Amino acid sequence: MSHQQEDLDNIQALQTSTASTIGSNHTAMLAAVAAVTAAIVAIGVLLSTFNTDFLARNNIDTTTGARNTILYPHHEVHGGRSFTTCDLQAVDSDTIWWMITTADTTRYSHMLFDVFCTGEMYVLVTEGADRTGTNALAEVNHRRTGTPNVATTAIHRAVSGGTTDGAIEIDCRRVGATGGGSKTVAAGEARGTSEFILRPNTKYVVRIITYADVFVTAHFDWYEHIDKN
Repeated sequence: MSHQQEDLDNIQALQTSTASTIGSNHTAMLAAVAAVTAAIVAIGVLLSTFNTDFLARNNIDTTTGARNTILYPHHEVHGGRSFTTCDLQAVDSDTIWWMITTADTTRYSHMLFDVFCTGEMYVLVTEGADRTGTNALAEVNHRRTGTPNVATTAIHRAVSGGTTDGAIEIDCRRVGATGGGSKTVAAGEARGTSEFILRPNTKYVVRIITYADVFVTAHFDWYEHIDKN
């Protein structure tokens, strides 16, 4: 074989090897591009799922980005641990009592004492009574769907026996005009300033003194909650 022919053969072999190498690299490059594309798509799906879950878990409106919130007592209504008792009585220049008895539990009652009267009245709320409630009233769960939870706190109208209404005065006020009997007045404020977390296994007495022939409405509103910490 001549040197010229040998050189031609070497050139052809080099061309074939180069073409094979380029082809292999091109195939590998395409495979790498496909793998990266698949990874990007997978990451996009994962981020989309995370974003949807994050928005849902954090109550974020997907249109405006605003966080949807409700006050905690309202949350307890949805959770089925919010209760109410309402009682209307005619009282003529006399005294009427209601008693709240809490259970021996760490599910504390967060209570509002709201009293309304069509005339003048004096309201006194005391802690530590040893009396017995006379007329049991209904404790109604605000959540009326399904099977409502039963309140651990009991409400009674009128008391008997015992020796004290309780030595600790937690609230008192006198409202209305002297001798008035035609204008409704209220004793109660916003939750932030008038909510009491009641002591467990304790009796509270709400005593109302009236000074005319009036109607008195006692409205007790509370939720029962176990402290997180």
